[in-house]
Amino acid sequence: AGGHMGNSITGLNGNPRGAQPAYRTSYGTADNSVLPTSAVAPSSYKPIPIPANLDEAFLEISIPFDASKGMEVPSFWHVPLTGGNAVEGVLGSCLRLVQASEVGCSAPEGEVSPCEDTTLRVVNVYGESYINVDTSKVSGIRRAVGLQLVPSHLADVIYSPLPHPASYLFIDPEQPNPSHPKGRMFAMFRHPADRAAASYRYVASSDDRPLDFPSSLEEYATSMFIENNLLTRLLVNKPRGGLTNADAVAAQEVLRRKCLVGLYDRIAESLTRHEQYFGLTSRGGEGCATNVLKGERDRFGLPKGYVSSEAYRLIMEQNRHDEVVYEYATQLYEFQGKEIFEER
Repeated sequence: AGGHMGNSITGLNGNPRGAQPAYRTSYGTADNSVLPTSAVAPSSYKPIPIPANLDEAFLEISIPFDASKGMEVPSFWHVPLTGGNAVEGVLGSCLRLVQASEVGCSAPEGEVSPCEDTTLRVVNVYGESYINVDTSKVSGIRRAVGLQLVPSHLADVIYSPLPHPASYLFIDPEQPNPSHPKGRMFAMFRHPADRAAASYRYVASSDDRPLDFPSSLEEYATSMFIENNLLTRLLVNKPRGGLTNADAVAAQEVLRRKCLVGLYDRIAESLTRHEQYFGLTSRGGEGCATNVLKGERDRFGLPKGYVSSEAYRLIMEQNRHDEVVYEYATQLYEFQGKEIFEER
């Protein structure tokens, strides 16, 4: 599998896979031990440990992407309601990449799911190409590891909301193996209070919402349905229990070293960066990405006066670590724009 030639989805000149990247090929120092200056770097920086599996699975963002040997696979961390469906739509419809998510398990009612197969194959779902795996849940990731999804080189891009389980797709289960393909993490980020409000409206508008789902955003903010520091928990692999400031710092370090940052509020520009960084070009024609993104913006818009509301305050009480991580991500976005893409 590989990227394709064609017109750039964003009007920039993208590159076929393996071509000279259209961005800077140096970033930070050789050991990447310098924090972005815009991100409140201490005067003397001491390396912050990150989870060993993430360190092994995902390459440093400072190292330029190289698709020429098929040893690097873009891996999208799909944080809910941050524009991930639009990213998947652009990469599938416009860039025509072979994708791995949960979609490859889809089957018409009454038919056997392609994920019942004992071998990997490419399936067509609504005109887009997917591998018959489900990387949205742990059991599906375990199956994908067993079927050697990454070593098969069938997938151009892999999506998962679970960075820690998904990391094992890029780690040889038998032994340390430098020839095992590694992941390239990229993600979209959105302010936690905005994402929470969108999450509430998404579920509230659903016909199959729980019977006890809150009837107002303020009730939602104190209910069992509200998320607690989802970004931080997923990055440091602490699904429950208390979090500390050190956890937020470790989460920031994962992003600094391993993640190409995109922002929901600047989703079109973020997609341009994805295109450049991974050397991708479109086969979907002019305006393809614009059409995909048209239905994304403000699908679940914020209520008037939200920032000064009690609901906002209560939601932020549940997400104080994520607020720190998100603000750091916005600083990284600016830093990467200057250091990787030479934006001024």
